Amino acid sequence: MGKPYQSELAALRSTLAWAIACDISLLAGALRNVARRSLVATGSGGSLSAAKLAAGFHQLSGAGFAKSATPLEIVAQHVLPNDAAYLLLSAGGANTDVLGLFRHLAYREQHHLIALTARKNTPLGRLVQGYPTSVCLEHEAPSGRDGFLATNSLATFSVLLARAYITAFGIDNSSLGKLSLLASSAQQWASHVAALKTQAAPLWLRNHLVILFPPEAEAGAIDLESKFTEAALGSVHIADYRHFAHGRHHWLAKHGDDSAVLSFISPRFRELAESTLTCLPKGIPVARVELPSDPFEAGVLSILAAIVLAGCAGAYRGIDPGRPGVPSFGRKIYHLRWRPRQSARYYLKSLEAAAVSRKQWATGQGDELHAVLRPAFRRFCGDLGKQHFKGIVLDYDGTIVPTAQRFDPLSCEIAKPIISLLKMGVIVGIASGRGKSLRAALQKALPRHLWDRVVLGYYNGSQTALLSEDTLPVFGSAQPELLKFQHTLCSMTAWSEKITVESRPSQLSVTAQIGTSLDKLWRQIMECFEQSALHGFKVVCSGHSVDILSPGVSKLAVVERVQALARAKSEEVLRIGDQGGWPGNDYELLAAFPALSVDKVSAKLDSCWNLAPRGHMGPSALLAYLKAMDVTKGVIRLDISCLEKGWR
Repeated sequence: MGKPYQSELAALRSTLAWAIACDISLLAGALRNVARRSLVATGSGGSLSAAKLAAGFHQLSGAGFAKSATPLEIVAQHVLPNDAAYLLLSAGGANTDVLGLFRHLAYREQHHLIALTARKNTPLGRLVQGYPTSVCLEHEAPSGRDGFLATNSLATFSVLLARAYITAFGIDNSSLGKLSLLASSAQQWASHVAALKTQAAPLWLRNHLVILFPPEAEAGAIDLESKFTEAALGSVHIADYRHFAHGRHHWLAKHGDDSAVLSFISPRFRELAESTLTCLPKGIPVARVELPSDPFEAGVLSILAAIVLAGCAGAYRGIDPGRPGVPSFGRKIYHLRWRPRQSARYYLKSLEAAAVSRKQWATGQGDELHAVLRPAFRRFCGDLGKQHFKGIVLDYDGTIVPTAQRFDPLSCEIAKPIISLLKMGVIVGIASGRGKSLRAALQKALPRHLWDRVVLGYYNGSQTALLSEDTLPVFGSAQPELLKFQHTLCSMTAWSEKITVESRPSQLSVTAQIGTSLDKLWRQIMECFEQSALHGFKVVCSGHSVDILSPGVSKLAVVERVQALARAKSEEVLRIGDQGGWPGNDYELLAAFPALSVDKVSAKLDSCWNLAPRGHMGPSALLAYLKAMDVTKGVIRLDISCLEKGWR
């Protein structure tokens, strides 16, 4: 098993050059889309080192809090935050623990899953395709598969992640200049490797290695410990400089004669590092690995140092880290299939179990609420299955199109069933916080002869018109009260440079810069709102903005317009949106029966249930609803049994 480690080291510079030139726009976009969210990065073996690096980059970028964790750590959690993002790293995309974790997270309906591989056409990539709200970014590193230890795939992940975070968050002071130089010059790379070998040579005379590091180099320390353990190169103890001060130094007091110290040193923590090393007992070999001041580059270079130094230790000790030999019991352990017993209750095994759990999460209550929710679910489904609909009203961003791709064209997969409904005589309403861009997107996607059957609600319903009417929406100045509120909000020094405000006649839309929490933005706006005399106005949240609406503005205006056009009663118009929980901008739309959510639900028992298949949210959930609609002579009946099939 594996391949010679030296051959992997020989390919490392080429891997760096490829990773520096590789297109990272999709990865940068995926990371930008989870800005303002906490990130949990995960992987097994060497990929866990890359996960640690990613968590550090996420925090360095100001994107949010982040941590790295093994797949087992995540699966063991009884409660997972729905607003967190998860980054799953797997070189070959076939790691059984990562595959199992993705299924677990998808079934638990985590909204933001990003997978990254160093190969294409992987099992992980194929698995992710079944969950349209998730994304798998597959690359084909030129070095091929790693040997026993993660080498070129780890270098690939490290460089791609550094570049993607720098690009996604516009970090101007990171150029990765030294990495680019090492990748482009064989002489510079050879000199760099030779210097590492020379500096570290005294370390291999001892059996135990203590690795000290600043925060920038933690991923490198973790990776070197991993490689020493996996290839049985020796025992390793790791600690940052201050953690080492709290008792871990005692190892050197008792085993100093057989121990050596590897010290990663960055300019920011040089004084601390040198002061610590000065205090060590004389006679203990110490090797210093100098890192650049840029924390992104320092993190990547610490990983590269770990890869090279593992090869040095292996060469000295007569062990090839690329193929150290795998015992039969090790193979058995690796291929174990397992699921924690206590987690079985959290897997959503039926439509009822999933819908009830979604309502339970919305209420924030415990399992004792199931006795109330189950009968309510059955009543809702019974009423929904008996009801006939002459019209349907859909939210746009987050329902018809993914929030992250809200400016992309409407997909044919969603447009086709909507066109089918229109052709069969159903009146369709579409509500959005947008203006003319909504009309432009739909006119491109829907045939012209059907435009008179489509009602649009611009700016959260403040203006309604047929898709065929080009005179609306009317763009004018916002009401004086809204303009005054906008001035008050923008004059707050803490937020003036972090927000963008778009004013409409009856609406202000406030978006935050990347890295600013939408929840914090809403709280700040509400504080300002409470201090203002805006009687009758309301504040709602979409998946990307906070909107302040004038009195009387409501997406229900679209429902009323559809009712009139279809000659229908209120209960004969089905409403579908994604932000059904308060203060979501679909809360009012989905508050009364009949209404379905493709994502967040309210605590109401008689409406706003989510009946989508597990792991499906947004457009993919809407597609499931559309496929369950039977239409006869312009009248829709929702086939609940068709939705049940998504669980079998």
